Amino acid sequence: MLGSITPLGERGRGSRWLLTVTAYVIGSTLGGAAIGSLLGLAGSSFASRTAVTVRLAVLAVAVLGGLLVDLGAFGLRLPTVPRQVDEGWRGGYRGWVWGFGFGIQLGTGVVTVVTTSTVYATWLAAGLSGGVVAGAVIGATFGVVRAAPVLSVAGVRRPDQLLRVAAPAVPGAVVRWANFPLPVTKNTYAAEVADDLRPGDVLVSLVELDPALADRGLYAGQGVPRVRADELDPRAIQAAGPGRLGVQRFFSLHGRAFGLYVMVREGPRLELSLRALNASLRSLTVGVG
Repeated sequence: MLGSITPLGERGRGSRWLLTVTAYVIGSTLGGAAIGSLLGLAGSSFASRTAVTVRLAVLAVAVLGGLLVDLGAFGLRLPTVPRQVDEGWRGGYRGWVWGFGFGIQLGTGVVTVVTTSTVYATWLAAGLSGGVVAGAVIGATFGVVRAAPVLSVAGVRRPDQLLRVAAPAVPGAVVRWANFPLPVTKNTYAAEVADDLRPGDVLVSLVELDPALADRGLYAGQGVPRVRADELDPRAIQAAGPGRLGVQRFFSLHGRAFGLYVMVREGPRLELSLRALNASLRSLTVGVG
């Protein structure tokens, strides 16, 4: 995400970084405040009849339980959705428009992939806060904190600076598999290829992530997953379009964390293409981290 909102990137799109980022932060703040106020209202009746100490105890138990889930205890996995923000917005709308749209979605915390239980703990706190105003304050604070990291790339004005920012997010290799000639791309998930997908085309990006993520939380699943046609979802596509489907899976193998991003286009060859993909994934060999 940070690599997509930089002075360098916005200059290339003919937009002003400060305007895009301001819209992004405002959107994230409003998105968080909206969810927080709704949850504060929904929980106000319970909160009014429950002592503060009891509510804090409930929150503490939930935080502890979330920590166990994040650590992958007892095989638990964090509930989430397969959806991503639509990267196609960046090319189709003005910077402040897509910045605000991205902010609203990410500020709610739960309409895109959830990677940590603290998101759910925040919304529980809003529900236990006792009212609309308190819930809105908690939500707005979450939105600001969620958006704040984008300010760390304010100095990215050259390609070499962007590489230094993006590198920690993807410390390992990026391996791609496609059943069509794949053009050279520097995008981690090759999102720009989406417009050229033909019916039955499949593109996979396997990305190694920070090893500290391995074997817990979202990455508690072990082994390379099998990609099924019934789990492909248009909401999981970064660059949405007619007939485009995708799925993003996270897993660990030999103490290493990976993200698997699959992008396809519906067509008569799709089932055959998925069988070939799964055969290739089964043959994948990963060394011990």
